[in-house]
Amino acid sequence: MPVRKKYIEPTPKKNPPNAFMDFATTSLGGSLFLDIILDVKPTPLARPRARQGRVYMDAKSSNAEKLCRDIMRVYMSFREILPNSQKIFTEVIFYDAYAYRKDSDNLLKLIHDAGNKTIWQDDSSIIGSFHFLNKNYPWEGVGLRVYTLPPNTFFPPREP
Repeated sequence: MPVRKKYIEPTPKKNPPNAFMDFATTSLGGSLFLDIILDVKPTPLARPRARQGRVYMDAKSSNAEKLCRDIMRVYMSFREILPNSQKIFTEVIFYDAYAYRKDSDNLLKLIHDAGNKTIWQDDSSIIGSFHFLNKNYPWEGVGLRVYTLPPNTFFPPREP
């Protein structure tokens, strides 16, 4: 008699664990401005390409940046955009189980570019960032924390 296979329901996506270090509040004296989860697949920002005298971006990168920007706008709907004079520190965790051969700097660049004119005026006001690539979690997404820092903050912190 053939053995029936038991149906196993797929497990739902879980929110990622809180793995942030809170370095900005403890060591730099900053305050948490925004804590969001972007439910998008981490995609590295591709270089601009040129063809026949025209410069264009890869469609995969530009679509991922647009999706991140749209999610950030929802979170920022009742907040003011941070001015250029405000010093900013970011902590970003990328959750991707298949992230072999992805450059974490290009992943971070996509998030910072998506935040331009959405969370901050320009990413030149970001004076520091911690970013991690978590390959041991079955969920795909990005965790982002934005901290505002006092005006006299130096990064890396100077010894007294």
